[in-house]
Amino acid sequence: MSAIRGHFDGKVIVLDEPANLRPNQRVTISPESESPDPEFGTVGYVVKHLGSPISDEDAREMSKAIEEAFGQIEPEDDVEL
Repeated sequence: MSAIRGHFDGKVIVLDEPANLRPNQRVTISPESESPDPEFGTVGYVVKHLGSPISDEDAREMSKAIEEAFGQIEPEDDVEL
C-alpha cells in the first residue's frame, strides 16, 4: 500500500481521501516537517526561492569574467553565508 495523506485537525488525524483500511489495522504516522523559511540573503533562501545555484562551470566562467574585469579574486577561508 502506498502512503496515505491526511492532516491533524487539532484533535485527531483526518484522512484526505478514503483508504482501504481494516478496523483496528495498525498504521505508522510520520509527520512532514515544516521547516522555517531560510533567512533572506542566505544561500538556503536563494535555493528555496530561486531554484538550484548556478552550475560549477557557470561559476568558473563568472569568476573568470570578474577577475578579467577587476583583477585577481583572493579566496577567504572564513566567509559564512
